[in-house]
Amino acid sequence: IRDLEKLRADYEQHSAHHDFAHAKWVAETDRMIAWVKQVEADWAARTQWGLNVEKDLKQAVADFEQAKKSETEAWEAAESLGKQLKEVQARLDALLRSRIVRWIEGR
Repeated sequence: IRDLEKLRADYEQHSAHHDFAHAKWVAETDRMIAWVKQVEADWAARTQWGLNVEKDLKQAVADFEQAKKSETEAWEAAESLGKQLKEVQARLDALLRSRIVRWIEGR
């Protein structure tokens, strides 16, 4: 019976050791899983941030190009209007001179 009691005590000690080791392994594994999940979440957030920055950059470049195009078109329109104004002023000056000449000649 003593051998049986010794065997049982050894088994219980062995079993307790393995239960403790298993619990420790489970806790460590849970900690590592939580860490991996956090790393994955951080990676996903940084990836999304990078994609958003890239999208914002593309939009900013497109907006800049559109503004540049609009500015160029505005300057071209202003130049065209300036030429038209000079032409109209020249016609008005010529018309005024011809009227003045006719008025003088008619006196």
